[in-house]
Amino acid sequence: MVSDKNIKRILGKEVLIYPLIPENIEGASIFLTASQLAWSLKSKKLAISDDGIVVPASDCIIIMSNESVALSLKYSGICFPRVPNATRGLISCTTYVKPGWVGKLAIVICNPTSNDQTIQINDPICVLSIVRLESRSSQKDIERKGVQFTIQMLKNLGISVSPKEETDISNNTYSNFKDMKYELVKSDTFIKFKEKNKTSWGSPINFLIVATTIILIPLLILTIRDLINGVNVAPTLCAAVIAGLFVLLQIKMK
Repeated sequence: MVSDKNIKRILGKEVLIYPLIPENIEGASIFLTASQLAWSLKSKKLAISDDGIVVPASDCIIIMSNESVALSLKYSGICFPRVPNATRGLISCTTYVKPGWVGKLAIVICNPTSNDQTIQINDPICVLSIVRLESRSSQKDIERKGVQFTIQMLKNLGISVSPKEETDISNNTYSNFKDMKYELVKSDTFIKFKEKNKTSWGSPINFLIVATTIILIPLLILTIRDLINGVNVAPTLCAAVIAGLFVLLQIKMK
């Protein structure tokens, strides 16, 4: 799984979260929050009250996240339940996010207790962990039509979605990675976030990468010169390979 350090590095490139709340990135995960779109799977109606989102006793609800998520074909995601909800007796279903997904996430939360439970709108409802794949996914449907896919899923569950609810689902939902990236990278929150977390070339690892690269270039020049002159290049070539591997290793660790 990807750490918070690497999440911050790949946000806006391989992984998109919009709207972005920087404080929700911690450890090796991103908290996704509850929107005003939540339906009871029993009544098929909105599960919203003045107090927030109601999870009726012995019922399950499906909640749409406030945030849209987009993943490149190099990454997938897993949404895990939050411990605070579990301690109240609520059960959240683990959700898998495929490579190439673009759109909001639907989180199912069940209440097996005998009492109604309430979840506050904008409170975290799940923990999204990003997984880096060993190789690029060959999935064909790279970008799902987030809005259409979500509405069809709700209809398949017997939930009638009103025009207003369709509009709310469409808000901050994009049909492709490119459009969502455009909106994210131009947002003030993202610009400030990247400025705060920009790479510092003064760090020890970056210093080692630069220093090793400076050593590597002359070694390669010497190796080419010795090849032309018919000199044994084994020692120089060996040193160049070791230096090159060191640089690659440090870059991979960043």
